[in-house]
Amino acid sequence: MASIGYAILTDIQAILQAVAYVGINTEEIKIRELPAVNETLDHVPCVCICPYHKIDSAPMGMEGSAGRTYAVEVCLIDGSDGDYATDQEKRQTWHEQTLNAIDKMPDGQFRAELPNVPSVWHLEIQEAPTFDRSKLSKLYSYQSVVVNFLSSE
Repeated sequence: MASIGYAILTDIQAILQAVAYVGINTEEIKIRELPAVNETLDHVPCVCICPYHKIDSAPMGMEGSAGRTYAVEVCLIDGSDGDYATDQEKRQTWHEQTLNAIDKMPDGQFRAELPNVPSVWHLEIQEAPTFDRSKLSKLYSYQSVVVNFLSSE
């Protein structure tokens, strides 16, 4: 059985692969870290689903249960030609599609669980993180969101 953290990543990957992104192929929606300073990606645009390396844990009211919060970063990456304004509409559309796919189920109801992770009972979308550009490849533009998944374990 996969770990809960990895199962969350694969569920988010499957959810985002069902999105009809214009210009992003489903095979370019990957679980991976963001590209490092000197790294080049094989294909852009792409979507990276990254563990945010932060898990909070606290006891729950039920005996022996813990409430854990798993943080996942979803980042849209595109080539950076220095002209952000030209591609602004396309990138904002991708960002909105990503938020809607994570936040809502196909029937339009707000998502409170993941299909293959029954312990997840709630999710929260946070503001995008502030990137430390000194650690990332400058060949790309990044638009990101962090999602917290609350799990009862």
